Amino acid sequence: LAQAQVYSFEALVDLAMLQPAATSFAIPQGQHRASPQLQRLHRPASQRQSSAAQAAEALATAAALAAAVPRPAKARRLWRSKTLVALRAEGEDPLLAEAKAAAEAARAEVEEAKAAAAALDSKAEPAKAAGPAEDTLLEEAKAAAEAAKLQLEAAKLRAEAEEIKRATTLANCEARAERLLGSREAAGIGLAELMVRMEDTEGLKLTGEEALRLATACGKIEEPIFFSFADLSSSKFDDELRKMSAEAGAAEAAKRAQEQAQAAQQSQAAAAAAPAASTNNAEVNDDRSFGTSLAGTFAYLFPLASAIPFAIPLFQQVQGLEIAFLPATILSIFLNSVPFASTIFFIVFIICAQQASLPRLLRFSLEQAVLLNLAQAPFVLVLFIAESTGNQQAIFAIQTLTFLATFVACLYCSVVTSSGEYADSLPFISDTSKGIIDGPTGPYDPGPPGSKTGKNQK
Repeated sequence: LAQAQVYSFEALVDLAMLQPAATSFAIPQGQHRASPQLQRLHRPASQRQSSAAQAAEALATAAALAAAVPRPAKARRLWRSKTLVALRAEGEDPLLAEAKAAAEAARAEVEEAKAAAAALDSKAEPAKAAGPAEDTLLEEAKAAAEAAKLQLEAAKLRAEAEEIKRATTLANCEARAERLLGSREAAGIGLAELMVRMEDTEGLKLTGEEALRLATACGKIEEPIFFSFADLSSSKFDDELRKMSAEAGAAEAAKRAQEQAQAAQQSQAAAAAAPAASTNNAEVNDDRSFGTSLAGTFAYLFPLASAIPFAIPLFQQVQGLEIAFLPATILSIFLNSVPFASTIFFIVFIICAQQASLPRLLRFSLEQAVLLNLAQAPFVLVLFIAESTGNQQAIFAIQTLTFLATFVACLYCSVVTSSGEYADSLPFISDTSKGIIDGPTGPYDPGPPGSKTGKNQK
């Protein structure tokens, strides 16, 4: 609007300069900013007509444009009067001077408008800069108010929950007191009866000390101690009972923890012993092939050959019986004819039984054959006593019993061993043989027949 005012007053000046008194005045081409109507009137001085009609038309147009400029009427009248007085005093043309003065006034108003706009802009900039900060503060204030509201609601909910909890606790206490007394109208119960009813109705077994703690909590110090409904439903009784229950639970938890610790220690000990057992198991040779079984069977010829001298009276009475025991008889002749042969066999059997690289079945047979040979020693002692008495029947009976017992044991061991199994049913002798060949690794589980490995079991 201010720029339009400038354009209008410049046009007014241009039109005022077109009057006949200023026909010789020419405005340079391109320096005006008038409307198309004014451009039509703006021509070089050589082309202008100096007629009175054209001057009048130009003045009328300038007056119309001047009237269209928004300016207070009072200020316009004051400016016009002051300007006309000054111009008349100077002797200038009033119309031209008035147009110039109007242009100057318009420029002044434009400057004032620009200054006012600049002031408004300078005031608006801080407001724009402060706008986001104010918005942030407003948002924070709203968030704080919302948080306070939520805290208030949470406090109300907590208060309601506490009230419900107190009401529930009171109802539970009254229900427990009614169970202990049987009814609300009951007068009360004594200390011993309280212990019995606590176990019957609540499943809580109280000791005498714990019952006295409940009585002390309820203020029952002097005898006789008597619990009424009010005492049993009181908060003191309930608190003490809860405390005792918590202590019992803690003791139970500690006991369980101790048991778990002991179980863990046992597991660790078993895990630590597992590698050693695995090593021992890896060293055990449980070969039960035909060759191993046959060698184990021949091992029992040694105790049978040692018992052949006891069978001589029996062979004399039963003709041809010695043929059935020919292998054992040949071995017996060798052992008795070669010095220290029996002792050498004895030592070799013991050493081989201790060799872990040999099949366990063979080692077991060798050790058991040695023990069967040693088992004849008591019979030899009894036979020596019988010979000292000269009782021939007793001597014959002892000799025959010794041979037959040894023969039956060796026959059983040979048959079982030949099938690839352990002949471990002989009382005392079999267990002793296992203990000797297994050593400190513990009892050995040979597993099913035909398996190549077994396991030691502590």
